[in-house]
Amino acid sequence: MKSTKTRKRSYRRRLRLR
Repeated sequence: MKSTKTRKRSYRRRLRLR
């Protein structure tokens, strides 16, 4: 788990894009 902070932000960005 190198990018834990990005993973959390990524899931939020994906939700908004959808």
